Order: sequence, then structure tokens, then C-alpha cells
Amino acid sequence: SCSVFLVKEPGTLKQTCSHNNSAHYLLHEGAAETDLGRISLQCARRVDALKLWLSWRAIGNKGWENMVDNYVELANHLTSLIQETSDIHLVCEPQFTNICIRFERENISPKTVDKITNRIRDELIQNGKFMITKSMINGRPILRPVIANPSVDRESLNLLVSDIQKIGNELASNSKDLE
Repeated sequence: SCSVFLVKEPGTLKQTCSHNNSAHYLLHEGAAETDLGRISLQCARRVDALKLWLSWRAIGNKGWENMVDNYVELANHLTSLIQETSDIHLVCEPQFTNICIRFERENISPKTVDKITNRIRDELIQNGKFMITKSMINGRPILRPVIANPSVDRESLNLLVSDIQKIGNELASNSKDLE
């Protein structure tokens, strides 16, 4: 887990996280400027945001900006690939880098399409090339690739779409077995 809470005014966290100055085990006399309990939402719990802080220090604002821009561009590329295929469809408009899709054909029942969707996800995970989540929209399963990994590139997204089509076509040709 990791989160960050950015504030514009430096004194905001001291006001919000004062813990009434009564946590004797955290708040030490003469250390008001260094007691982390005075400026932390989680008080004495582990510093979950340290990994984010270290990353931010390492790549800076411009590095984060470039990374997010790249993820959005890759999500747009994946969306375009999906729109160019006949058997893979967007289930809803993409949100940021989350793309909700389903392998479908007109001549296959929704129940069978749902089974195919589940099997595609299972095979993608089992073959070890892709980690793709599955979710539900309107009570039906969807595949949900989320672009959030620095190793993802256009080539890997092209391969993902190709693998979904290949697995989906194999399952669809044997769809009678799934009914």
C-alpha cells in the first residue's frame, strides 16, 4: 500500500494531524519540528509513503509526468488496437489507463462469451506473459488490462491483443463444448 497527501500550505498537516499533542510516546518535548506523529495521518504506523517519496526523489516531477503521459499514450494505443479488431470490444469508454474489454461474436450466446472471457484470462495468466485483471460490468465478466508497469510498451500490447484473439478464436471454434 502506498499513498500521498499533498498540501499547498506547510502548516496544514501540523493542524490536521496534531493528535491533540497527547501522544506522549510519539510527541517529545523539544522535538516539535521532528516528531513525525505531528505531521502524519497515520501517526506511528509504518511509513507506507516512503517508497513513493523515494521514487519521487529519484525521478522527480518531470519523471512522473513523463511516466504518466507514456501510460496514457499506451492506453490510447491499446484502445485503438481494440477498435480495429472484430472480435474484441470495448465494454465501456476507457478511464485513464483502465481498458475494459471482452472477446465477443454475434453467433455466440452471452453465457458462452462469459465462459470464454474467463478462460482467456486464465490462459493469459497461466502462460505467464500477461498479468491481466478480470472484473464484472453489469453482472458479466470482462478483461481489464491496466497500463501501470514501466515494462509495458506498444509491442507487448500488440502481443496481448494477438494472444486474446488467438485464445478467443480457439475457444470460439469449440464453443459448443462450453455450453
